[in-house]
Amino acid sequence: MRSRYRISSLALLLALLVTSALRADIVVIANRAAKPVRFTVAAQGGKPHELRLAPLDLVPVRIDGPLIVNYPPGDKGEQYEILPNSAYFFADTPDNKKVELHEIGLRRRPAELADSKIADMPAQPVVITVKILVDDDQPLHREIWEKDLRQRIADCSKILEQHCFARLEVVAVETWETNDAVNDFDLALNEFESKVDPAPARIAIGFTSQFQPVQGRTNLGGVRGPFCRHALLREWNKRVAPAERLELLVHELGHFFGAAHSPENNTVMRPLLADKQANSVKFQIAYDPLNTLAMNLITSELGRHEVRSLRQLDLRTRQLLAAVYWEIDKALPKDDAASRLLAMVGPVAEEPKPAPPPYVPAARRVLASITKYAERNAQLPETATDGAQRLVGDELADAYYRQAAAAATKLSPANAAKGCLIGLAVALDRTEQVRGNPLAAAALSSIETADERRHRLEVIGNPTLHGREDLLLHFTISAGLSMALSPELAESAGVLKELKDAQGGSGFSFADLSADLAGVEFARQLTEHPERLGEFAKTLKLSDYAPAIDGLPEGLDTSRFVTEFGSPADARYQAVKTDILARIKALPGHATAVPKAE
Repeated sequence: MRSRYRISSLALLLALLVTSALRADIVVIANRAAKPVRFTVAAQGGKPHELRLAPLDLVPVRIDGPLIVNYPPGDKGEQYEILPNSAYFFADTPDNKKVELHEIGLRRRPAELADSKIADMPAQPVVITVKILVDDDQPLHREIWEKDLRQRIADCSKILEQHCFARLEVVAVETWETNDAVNDFDLALNEFESKVDPAPARIAIGFTSQFQPVQGRTNLGGVRGPFCRHALLREWNKRVAPAERLELLVHELGHFFGAAHSPENNTVMRPLLADKQANSVKFQIAYDPLNTLAMNLITSELGRHEVRSLRQLDLRTRQLLAAVYWEIDKALPKDDAASRLLAMVGPVAEEPKPAPPPYVPAARRVLASITKYAERNAQLPETATDGAQRLVGDELADAYYRQAAAAATKLSPANAAKGCLIGLAVALDRTEQVRGNPLAAAALSSIETADERRHRLEVIGNPTLHGREDLLLHFTISAGLSMALSPELAESAGVLKELKDAQGGSGFSFADLSADLAGVEFARQLTEHPERLGEFAKTLKLSDYAPAIDGLPEGLDTSRFVTEFGSPADARYQAVKTDILARIKALPGHATAVPKAE
């Protein structure tokens, strides 16, 4: 079979213009002139590279910033600055005396795109794994049909890699049984989807040889849409030439990568393929510029994270896709492929930033009050025979808690307790346990800026609980996470940290766990009785709420922890936890707690 596509050095341009990583920015340049064109491309300030495009050829270029095109090459050429995420084409002037570069306008492209939240991608093609299947009506021996289909997938892969930096990789070859009574293509696709598991591949491509007598137009193949798990193509019509079968596969895989039907009559994405164009030696099985742009926008994200629907794409990507699909839909109004894709993209207006939780301003005020107290304390002398001296250790921790409670009494009752304990958790955390907690990070990130944190760490000193900094940290963070998340999640976070420490850190510590549980119980009490903030502001001592750690095992590596305590569900572990909870309940702070109202 004669190859109906051109694979040239143009595909290497991706590596020429970006060296270490690929971004989502893409430019597509096509040649619609009657003769080949030579031109140079260069990133701003970069080395120009000369390219040649034959008629109807195109090249996608991934860049970071504007691209400078010089046509024709040399000092006498005209320079064009073309913008990222756009499509351009060379075309003859009406008098055929010269060739000019034109932009394919995207009238719905926003003047200001959303900021991309997607990280850079390694400079390598996106690999889509494929399972090939034939049905029980396939008349050829396996060695014949498997060789043919593997070659067809490989030919399709070369076209995809040139156009959108994606590659197909066959990882499995199987068969499936079809129901001979099913003649409708949609029902046949449903049957294929229900009977075939694509695993271990990303997509299962079925080639059915079941004869289905039809009249008029019929579907020769189909997929459900972008990122689908199944594709089905008909093989029974002996009058379909090999080039046409390849074109059908390339067309359906185009839909997988987000391509729509195109109004251009020389693209593989034209709505009707049964026109025998693919059999011409002059015809190139290729995508049109706008669909090439759309497919590159999508594959630039497929290489970064798992995507199952267009709405999972970055907002910036969806804004650009919406502009592309809108242009195609207006140019091909009687075909609904682009309009359906546009609906799948969903709303593309700039998404408002989520409002911070209502306790955030309260926590900021508590944090500011603690920081000011720390500044004053840091300025005091370490020892003094007359007058105040700098607080340290347990006394400093008690002072911070009283200061936080005093600040919280001036807040609205609805947010006072949460503001107090969350502000303390941020203030006394000299690690990244609060800021690094994936569940709490979004809620707590707006409480303190990086500069504010640096200053706080300079003045906060060395507060402790029972003479240990780690116990204070566990108590305070667990209390804060109880307020920001829930008591159950706060306790789970503490247990998970200890289990992680057992894997090579400081070891599992039931002493630390006791502080975690005490912090959770302290938060529960303050939630039920926020009126105690006034009392806490005057007389609070943390030792009244955190038990002594005498006899609690510490420094347990994983092997020893499993040997002695099994797991958190083990009765031996639960016995220690019960002892800790009894110690907490016996403390003076809980003994004098206000009874809960009936």
